[in-house]
Amino acid sequence: MTDIGWGHLAQVEAYGRLGDAAEDYKIIRYSDSIENYKSYMKAAHAMIFAHDDQILWELYKAKAAVLMQMRFDGVLGFPGGLVEDDETPLQGINRELEEEINLDLDKYSLCDDDHVVVFCNDQKKLILHFYAKEVSLEDFKSIEMAVLSAPDYGNEVCT
Repeated sequence: MTDIGWGHLAQVEAYGRLGDAAEDYKIIRYSDSIENYKSYMKAAHAMIFAHDDQILWELYKAKAAVLMQMRFDGVLGFPGGLVEDDETPLQGINRELEEEINLDLDKYSLCDDDHVVVFCNDQKKLILHFYAKEVSLEDFKSIEMAVLSAPDYGNEVCT
């Protein structure tokens, strides 16, 4: 496959690279991520999920539906991305969810209670905020269908 490069994303290419070891990341407190890592790049991602107890193929009981996406570089992951300098992690994740999956923020916006964990990678000077939002299975299916009209769908991501 021909290397087409990262274009305007070249400056942040290392943030999305595979192969990091678990020990490259440490869990830190949210307050520390804001106060003590001001020079670090920040990103936020979210898992949107719904409990699902349907029976598949008359054999298996489903556990949950989880929204994931195929990134432009072929990596499967949760929707989200870099937090801009003038944003909080919460503002950043809501903006990214609106851009990448066309999330109706009036109905499903994430809040502080949805924040799960913060990881820090000192080598990359990167802070990663992770959120999780449970919705009903009916709402999950509605969110999934709305992805097709997201501004970044088919360009940056495919869900």
